[in-house]
Parts: sequence; C-alpha cells; structure tokens
Amino acid sequence: MKIVDAAILASTAASLASAATFAPVALDPPLNWVVGSYLWPAEIIAGYNAEVNSTDWNETAWDSYILAQCETYTACTSSITWQGTNSGSTGGRYWYGYVFRGGATNESFYVRDTDVDSNVTLSSAWTIVE
Repeated sequence: MKIVDAAILASTAASLASAATFAPVALDPPLNWVVGSYLWPAEIIAGYNAEVNSTDWNETAWDSYILAQCETYTACTSSITWQGTNSGSTGGRYWYGYVFRGGATNESFYVRDTDVDSNVTLSSAWTIVE
C-alpha cells in the first residue's frame, strides 16, 4: 500500500479532466462500503492510504486523487475510497483507496463494513463507462 501526502495531489489534479470515462457508482447510504470479494484480491492494481488530516485531505480531494491514480493505469476500470480506523499497531484514522481491473462495477461489487472498530465512513466508488 502506498502512503501519500497532499503534495502529490497538486501534481495529479490536471489528470482529472479525463475522468469523463468514469462515472460514480451509486452506493446506498450509509456510506460504509469497502471492496468486496470479487475485486479483492484478484483484481487489485494498487492500494493507497494517508492519515486523516483536515488541512491536507478531505473527502473530495482524496476521492479525486484515487480516481486520478486509476487513470494512470491502462487496465484500471474502477476505484473505491473510504475513511476508516486503522486496525494495525499505529491506530488512528486514515483515508483508504484502491484501484482495480476487471471491468465495470456496481454496488454489488462492494460490501458494507459494519464493524464499529473500523468505523468506515465516506465511501465513494467509480466505474468505467463502457
């Protein structure tokens, strides 16, 4: 998993203009969705995370960054982002993002994370328009 900071966002913001080939996946509230078993682990291209820091990242900036990363891979057809509590030794809140191959997706490719300890929020997914 790649750890990123806000400085990287500035260098990738220009690539968002090509996002017209992607559309948001309609995820029903509450937005506690994570990647499902069809995509994980077989279709993953890359994973990213960053500490939650209100001066560096917000929901829109993180989502845009991950979609921009997806667009750098010719095989990428979908992405998902969310905010959650790190279950590892460092703890704390993090932004998570993954990009995938495998074709267009819809809500059925994702699952809800209802674990109180994970506290997943602010999920957002994108799919290629074929």
